[in-house]
Amino acid sequence: MRVYAIILAGGRGERFWPVSRRGRPKQLVPLLGERSLLQDSYARLDGWIPVERRWLVAGSYLMDAIHGQIPDLDLSRCVAEPVARNTAAAIGATAALIEARDPDAVLLVLPSDHWIPDADDFRRDVERAAAAAGAIGGLHLFGIPIVYPETGYGYVERGEEMAGHPGTYRVVRFHEKPDRGKAIAYASRPDMLWNSGIFVWKASTILDALLAHIPQSHDALSDLRAGLRREGGRVTPGVERSLDRFFHESPNESIDYAVLERHGETYVAHASFRWSDLGNWLSWGVLRDADAHGNRGQGRSVLLDAEDCVVYSEGDGLVALLGVRDLIVVRLADVTLVCSRDRAQEVRRLARSMGENADLEPFS
Repeated sequence: MRVYAIILAGGRGERFWPVSRRGRPKQLVPLLGERSLLQDSYARLDGWIPVERRWLVAGSYLMDAIHGQIPDLDLSRCVAEPVARNTAAAIGATAALIEARDPDAVLLVLPSDHWIPDADDFRRDVERAAAAAGAIGGLHLFGIPIVYPETGYGYVERGEEMAGHPGTYRVVRFHEKPDRGKAIAYASRPDMLWNSGIFVWKASTILDALLAHIPQSHDALSDLRAGLRREGGRVTPGVERSLDRFFHESPNESIDYAVLERHGETYVAHASFRWSDLGNWLSWGVLRDADAHGNRGQGRSVLLDAEDCVVYSEGDGLVALLGVRDLIVVRLADVTLVCSRDRAQEVRRLARSMGENADLEPFS
C-alpha cells in the first residue's frame, strides 16, 4: 500500500489579517517558529512519505512563493488552480492525477496551515487510518478529542467501532460550527469529536464519490480521468484543458459539504496526535506561553494591568497596553489591528471591508 500526500496550500487565512495577505497567506508565514506552517507540514512527512509521493495544490499566483519555500517540490507534482473552487475541486483534480499513475494509491489529504507538533504520533495514526481505508474502503477523516467548547470547528458524531480496526468508527452525523450553548453540550459527549479536516482514502474511492455527489462537474471529471488514462498520467495539452474545465465547472464547495456529509460509507479515526487548525489569532495565542496575567504573544510589548490579551508585533515596533483585558492586538509596519477576543472569528469581515485601502486589502 502506497500512501501519497496531498497538501492543500490554497487557503487565504483571512482571520489572520493583517499578517495574512494575498501574496503571503498564513501558511507561508512563520507564525510558530523559524519555518512557515507550510514548511512544517511538508517536513512532517520526512522519513515515511518520499518526496516523489508528495503533491501540492494551490492558486497559481502562490506557486512562485511556494517553490521558494519548498525547493525540492517538483513542478510536475503541483496543481495550480486556475480559479478558486474550495477543497472538493482541489482534491478531485489532484486525486485524478495520482490515480492515473497509481490506481491503488491511498491519499493523505492535509491542510498546509495546521499545528501538529508530534510527527511520530501523526505518522502512526495515518498508517492506522490508511490500513482501515484499504481494508474496508470508504472515506476516512480524523476526529480530534474535544479539549474545550469551540465554536469555530465543525464536529463529528461517531457511532459503532469497526471490527478489526480499533479507533475507527462509523460516522453518524456531521455538525456545523455550533453556537456557544451547543459547543458546551458537544464537549460533554464522549461520542463527539472535532473535525480536523485531515482525510485518508483511496484515490479511486474519492473520485467515485465526487462523481456520485457533484453532478455539476461529473462530465468534466469523467473526461479528465479518461484523458489521464489515455496519456498514462502525463499532463498533455489536452489534459491541461480538461483540468481547466473541471475547475471551472466545479461548485465552490468544501469536500465535507459536497461529499462526506452525503456519502454512506464515512468513518472517523480517533486521533492521538495534538492538533490545532490555527483558525484565528485566539487559537494562535493558545499555543504561546502565558504570563502571570494570562497574556500571550510574541514580539516587543509592555503590558501594565493588562489581562488575557493576545499580542503580536513584528520588527522593532512596540505594543504598550495599560489597564485593558480580553484584547487581540496585532502590530505591523503599515497597519495595527485591535479587536475583542470574543470577536476573533470576525477579523475576516474586517479584512474584506478595506474598500479603497487597496494596499491593505489582502485578497483583491
